[in-house]
Amino acid sequence: MLSLLSRVLVLVALSVIPALIAQGFTLVRSHRLEQAMTQEESLRLLGFMEADLVRVVEGAHQLLVAVSEATEVRSQDAGACSALLERISQRLPLGYELHATDLRGRIVCSSQPNAIGVESGDRYHVLQALAGQDFVVGEYVVRRTTGRPALTFGAPYRLPSGELGGAVAVTMSLEGLGTELDRRLLPAGATYTLSDRNGTVIATSHPGLAVGGPLDPLRLGVSRSADRGAVRLTDANGGHRVLAYLPLGLRPSGLFLSISVEERSLSGLQQTISGGLLVLFLILIGALLVAALSYRHLVARPFAQIAGVVKRWTEGDYAVRAPIGGPPEIRNLGRFLNEAADAVAEREEVRREVNNVQRRMALVLASTSDGILELDRNLKVVFMNDHARRMVGTGDLTGRLLWDDSPAPFGGDLRLHCASVLETNRPVEFETFWRDEWYSVRIFVSAEGIALYVQNITRRKRAEGELRQSQELLSRVIELMPVGIWIMDAQGRISQGNPAGRRIWAGARYVDVSQFAEYKGWWRNTGKSIAPEEWAAARAITKGEISINEEIDIECFDGTRKTILNSALPILGNDGTICGAFIVNEDITDRVREQERLLVDKNLAEAANRAKSTFLAAASHDLRQPLQALALLFALLRPRLIERGGALADKIDETLEALAKLIGDVLDVSRLEAGAITPSICPVPVGPVLGRLAAEYRLRATEKGLRLNFVPTSLGVSSDPALIERIVRNLLDNAVKYTRKGRIVVGCRRRAGSVRIEVHDTGVGIPGEQLQAVFGEFHQLGQPGPDQAQGVGLGLWIVQSLARSLGHRVYVRSIVGRGSCFAIELPVATADDGERRSAA
Repeated sequence: MLSLLSRVLVLVALSVIPALIAQGFTLVRSHRLEQAMTQEESLRLLGFMEADLVRVVEGAHQLLVAVSEATEVRSQDAGACSALLERISQRLPLGYELHATDLRGRIVCSSQPNAIGVESGDRYHVLQALAGQDFVVGEYVVRRTTGRPALTFGAPYRLPSGELGGAVAVTMSLEGLGTELDRRLLPAGATYTLSDRNGTVIATSHPGLAVGGPLDPLRLGVSRSADRGAVRLTDANGGHRVLAYLPLGLRPSGLFLSISVEERSLSGLQQTISGGLLVLFLILIGALLVAALSYRHLVARPFAQIAGVVKRWTEGDYAVRAPIGGPPEIRNLGRFLNEAADAVAEREEVRREVNNVQRRMALVLASTSDGILELDRNLKVVFMNDHARRMVGTGDLTGRLLWDDSPAPFGGDLRLHCASVLETNRPVEFETFWRDEWYSVRIFVSAEGIALYVQNITRRKRAEGELRQSQELLSRVIELMPVGIWIMDAQGRISQGNPAGRRIWAGARYVDVSQFAEYKGWWRNTGKSIAPEEWAAARAITKGEISINEEIDIECFDGTRKTILNSALPILGNDGTICGAFIVNEDITDRVREQERLLVDKNLAEAANRAKSTFLAAASHDLRQPLQALALLFALLRPRLIERGGALADKIDETLEALAKLIGDVLDVSRLEAGAITPSICPVPVGPVLGRLAAEYRLRATEKGLRLNFVPTSLGVSSDPALIERIVRNLLDNAVKYTRKGRIVVGCRRRAGSVRIEVHDTGVGIPGEQLQAVFGEFHQLGQPGPDQAQGVGLGLWIVQSLARSLGHRVYVRSIVGRGSCFAIELPVATADDGERRSAA
């Protein structure tokens, strides 16, 4: 019979063998469990980082949708567009840049002024957006403005006409993206890697990879997989890791994400099992005591602590964590609970960030001038901005149908269009007239259902109507213009012409600049043929020159020849490029012929006048001789006429004097016109000349009851004495003739370097508007008096002509009813004048 000790030993042996078997089974199962947990943890971390990445990409997507629909972008107003992008970028995290390009990929507006004008048409996100792809996740790029790496996103935008206008893009700094991803706290030894479709690393915490460098072959291979997954690999140190990956084809499309996690080591578990085998007998002996103590310290207390932590989680305190201690089951339970808390906290953080993004997007949507609505798939409103509420006029319709309380806004077909977009997944755009206003409505698929962008285009519609009316009015005006009007495009082809232009050319030629040789013309001033590139229209289109009233001869298309005035003006576009030309032709053929005829007549008249003047100048002696003979005969007859009656003798004397003056004036005029008067310049003492003339005219002045005063002078001038005497004589003659009472004063005034001979009178005066006209030929102010012959009005003209031939200036000032002052300015005589006179 076995002793109690033997029985105990047998029982212990029997109990140890199952324990050993169970311990081995536990080792294998734990190893598999640890592998599964590692893989599950890697996939869970991958899911968290995927959510972060999706949030970043979706934020960029929503941002590009809002920007592409902004009026400032669609109108391609570079200044307003840049201001809008700059305002939006200020609300985004640091490192974000916004751009808008034209159809060639050139940046036309940007949140960064130094990026304007940069060519980005070779970038993948711009190429795909211009090809029509709604949203494009780009690839690793190096910014051309700063040289720093970035990740790009792109989307197309359309012009108000519906045509593709270009692409909008957001550029995210890789430092910012890395910071965003590094916020995800990974377990010790875990790393992440993010790359683009080309296998270029965008962000990573893996020590063996670098941003901007290539992926390793394993990651590059799995990046092309059809679905997400996890693979087990061995690192360079012989350790095992689990690589969880999100391939390129899954959302967000175009990016590859992988998480590498160390596989948990089993050495601790093995040591625990080995120690358990060694102390198995001790465990058997103290099983009850250990069980009681273990339950109290290892089960009851940890569960009480975990229960307290769970209660605090339910109260919203996610920062507290369950204690990890005691048996593996308790440790695993605490770890699983902590991981669940981490997941809930992360989801709360994601929710808060999503709410922040939504608030920012709401601010962006509220700042736009368009009405924006989003409907779910049941066509109920889930979002509408303030502009949409004002347009609809029924308040906030969130959660209701647009047409719940009234007919469908923006026209009765809105419901049909919305249903069509949901059914076909194709955007719809249309214009509608509703409540006396014009609207442009665009409907396309969104994440919730469909989105509506409504823009009030009433002002544009009215402007288009006014523009059409203006164009029609301009066309009518051009048609009625008496001159030829032509409008050419940038190639020189006629796009519009009026009937007057076709009459001038006897038709039209719709050819471009290279075929301008069909037009035949000659420069009128030289007679040289006009080359094709010399036409005013060609110069306006190719060089931007403006030509006004070029006088040319042309050969019309019916063979006739005409003379025209040709003008051309380049038409410039908004960017300053030449987009056409405006040409005006005026037929002056009849005018030119009339001018030519008048020129011939003028030349003939001038030749006849010169011949007359030459004849009179040559015949002056023959004309004066009979008058002198008549004066001599009258002198012989005068005593006898006086005996019979003195009045008759006086009349004959006055008549002879007037006739002599008239013939003298006519002959002087003829000599001036024929150029027969040649001045002889010499020093002239002014005093004797003026004194003699004053004595001569004093008698005539006294007979009229006038006083003629002479102011003696010793001044000398440089001039022709005979011509000076003739000038002063004419001035004195006019003064006596036109002065009825008062006096006449003759004298000189010394000025700097000159002398003025002045004749003052108290006569009738000259109106201001006639001060210059009195020096014209045959100009008379009126009858000077009942006892004076009026003459023919050549006196002052002779004065002006003689002064001009001498190089002197004549001045006049006068007050009607108070008198006049005529003066001639002469240079002061010098010693050199006397020497030149002596030498002559």
